[in-house]
Amino acid sequence: MAMASGCVDVRKLDVTSVKVNSVSPEGFRAVKGSATVGISNKSGGFHVYDIEGTVRRGTQDLGRFAVEPVTVLARTEGQYPIKGRLSLSDNVSALELLSLIPKFNASEYKVDLSFKVKPKGGAAKKMKFEDIPAEQLIRMLRK
Repeated sequence: MAMASGCVDVRKLDVTSVKVNSVSPEGFRAVKGSATVGISNKSGGFHVYDIEGTVRRGTQDLGRFAVEPVTVLARTEGQYPIKGRLSLSDNVSALELLSLIPKFNASEYKVDLSFKVKPKGGAAKKMKFEDIPAEQLIRMLRK
């Protein structure tokens, strides 16, 4: 997955760890979660925002997600807190979604994802990816 032009060289970015801190229902129609992502950035700093998308299991839309903006510092190794919220589709309950977690099989899920990346001192670029297999997304994060 290419990221953006400007001062960010994605070949110099490594996700070194992903730790899910929490996943919990938020009322009956949403699930919120947080994670800590370790990033080794040997490139320029950048800001990622307007992060949103859709999660599907097979042909069933589970819901739309939004993630809070993240700023990655230049030429550092750091731990970045990530917070997000999944608003459930009408045909999915929070309890049903939470029951899927213990038997999670990434091959059953696909993600549509869009976000904007703004390198420090550069122009923002919108990125959009559709039908990303969850397995591929996980592999990319774990490199």
